[in-house]
Amino acid sequence: MAQAPARGRVIWKGARAERALRRVRDRPELPLTTFDPSEVVEQMRIERVPEVTAPVPCFMGDISPLACILYDDQGSGTVLIHSLLNDPQTPLAVMKLIATHELLHLVARPEIIEGKRVSHPPAFRELENARCPEKREAWQWIRDELGWYLSIDRESERTYVRRGWREIPRRVQA
Repeated sequence: MAQAPARGRVIWKGARAERALRRVRDRPELPLTTFDPSEVVEQMRIERVPEVTAPVPCFMGDISPLACILYDDQGSGTVLIHSLLNDPQTPLAVMKLIATHELLHLVARPEIIEGKRVSHPPAFRELENARCPEKREAWQWIRDELGWYLSIDRESERTYVRRGWREIPRRVQA
């Protein structure tokens, strides 16, 4: 399997990704979670993805995917997390999974498999399974609590937040 070349600061479409990054940087959201997502990303970088030696900034905002990482050829990146997860109900396990998953993209790059660029090749999935003990629990919460907000695109290997997500009432836990 050949490794796909890095395409500049792209994990999802170039100019669109850059606009999203600028928008999120220009209008940063204060964390409403019971933890600081930037601190979780840094903690996961140190503990679970030590191959990434430099700090990775993290921003929350209204972007298309649930989360993504924009990275360059030198291995530096920026994690973007959708506003949907900026909620006190979001469990720490979910943020640990997302942080680890996005950081692993800096280590296990996309590959070309059967002529198709695969963002999550087998090597990536093996690392994710080994380094994300909360993966099952976190995805169960995401499906149960956020499922109606999400659209999973298996072809592009991405989980998107549906447009109009703010109009869908949030379930309140007792």
